[in-house]
Amino acid sequence: MILRRITEHVKAQNWTAVALDFIIVVVGVFIGIQVSNWNASSTERSLEQEYLTLLSRDIAVIETKLKAQIDHEEGVSNAAADALARINNWTDTADPLRLGETLALTFGRRTLSLDSPTFSELKSAGRITVIRDISLRNQLIAYFEGLSRAERVVGKNNDFLVESYTAYMRDIGLGYVPVSSEFCRDVQNAIQCQLSEAMIETMNGELTHAAGTVLQAPPEDFFWDQLRSQIAYRNIATIGNLIRANEALGETREMSLAIENAQ
Repeated sequence: MILRRITEHVKAQNWTAVALDFIIVVVGVFIGIQVSNWNASSTERSLEQEYLTLLSRDIAVIETKLKAQIDHEEGVSNAAADALARINNWTDTADPLRLGETLALTFGRRTLSLDSPTFSELKSAGRITVIRDISLRNQLIAYFEGLSRAERVVGKNNDFLVESYTAYMRDIGLGYVPVSSEFCRDVQNAIQCQLSEAMIETMNGELTHAAGTVLQAPPEDFFWDQLRSQIAYRNIATIGNLIRANEALGETREMSLAIENAQ
């Protein structure tokens, strides 16, 4: 329609009309491009907000996992300190079963897994630039790289120190000493207490340990030096895991706040 009108005006040498038609065409194209750009920008903003919402949810899950890791490590550290205090004050009349219960709370490892399906999708699909704020984008990348390092640190501590401690406890023949419900009321280590409840129920009261003989060595016996040393190494792993988990928790809260401010 416009092209036919322009042709007719050219034939009629109506240059004013030609100019007006040309302006109409240019303005129309310009408006069309602007509308298209606005729609694309609106779609990108909507997509960005969707990803920020999903990232916020993932980070909330990560914070919960970090808190659980910290609770576990603190429980183990408290039990290790209690066990060392009992050993350092050991007498011939000390209760080996109570020490065995304390040692049971130092068993086991907790694997730290801090993945974000949303961030993994952004990276694998090459869509990280959907986060328009370059500063926020860089903070996200650095944050998740930091979480990967935290996972590796905890994993290595567990592999090198916790596993060797578990092997030592197995080799001395102590066995598993279930933690009584009464004892669990005085400690903060839900995982080990839950495990003990399951063990007590499954074994129907059958003996699963040798605390009465293994932990009956005289106070001057070299056995206590060895046990003390192993507990100390176990606590080194716990302290290292605690430090990294607490650092990651602080970084997680900062990241959560940054995303909240961007939404």
